[in-house]
Amino acid sequence: MAIKRKIGETQASRMARQRLEETKQKITSETVVKIPVEKLIENSFNAEIPVEDLNELAESIRKIGLMNPVLVYAREDGTYEIISGHRRVRAMRDILKYTEIPCIKKKYPSDVRTRFREHADANVQTRKNDVRFWQAEIKIARDILRDEGFSGTKDEEVSEISSMLGKGASKMQIYRYDGLKKLSEEILSLDRYGLSPNTLYNAVGLSEQEQKLLAAKVTSLMEASEDPSMSRAEFNAAVHSIKELRKGASTDSKKKDLPVEARTPYESQLIKSSETFLRRLMKARSGEEKEAALRELQSFRLRLDEAERALRGEN
Repeated sequence: MAIKRKIGETQASRMARQRLEETKQKITSETVVKIPVEKLIENSFNAEIPVEDLNELAESIRKIGLMNPVLVYAREDGTYEIISGHRRVRAMRDILKYTEIPCIKKKYPSDVRTRFREHADANVQTRKNDVRFWQAEIKIARDILRDEGFSGTKDEEVSEISSMLGKGASKMQIYRYDGLKKLSEEILSLDRYGLSPNTLYNAVGLSEQEQKLLAAKVTSLMEASEDPSMSRAEFNAAVHSIKELRKGASTDSKKKDLPVEARTPYESQLIKSSETFLRRLMKARSGEEKEAALRELQSFRLRLDEAERALRGEN
């Protein structure tokens, strides 16, 4: 039975959540059992996936308890390998000092691809699906193919990885995530402004220095904005302005696109104010908002003419 998509949930996350729910429903012969923390071992597939926000998670568990038991494989040696719940285990074991954790046991599959697929499904559902996440998952899939002795072409390899990750990553997305390795950490960290990996990909091709300029420009724009997120169009415009410098734009144009630190305080404030005003105009979505924006533009043009005459001493 298909499950409904939650508000704001991606297609990949919904599909992974459905597969995870189906996995849990199949475990009919097993009940929730408490397993000593020393018998819980982390999945090796999780080694390169960042584990974040443990204090916040621990506080939630402290207040309302563990809502979802940890899903584990029962290994022949008596230990239990975590499938889903690495953050929960760490929060309960390391911060809350639990000695036993509620778990649902599942038989350990011998096929490494099955284990990887269940690991990937769990992480897509519970982790932040940013660039670093997908690059780590793609690397794990490549390692599996290497261990299997895969010897196909690059395109065949990407097809295999896409199949292993399911609908969470198409071939085109995998090629893009590979390309994103060319971006600096400064650029990748711009995802804090709501920029998707596909949007950040537009900065691939910029030199190291150009990426520094772009990161400084985007940061200055966002610091001057009341909106915490940046649109794809706004980011592309910032990338374009950096590329214009490379093409040998005029001296004035070069000066405009330098980092804020290279401007005078007065010039910096003027640019921030104008960019904030333009960003607000471009946020207009409904017909009513667009009409209001056009009226304000018309009025602003008149005020600009008056300001220019006053500055030139023509009044």
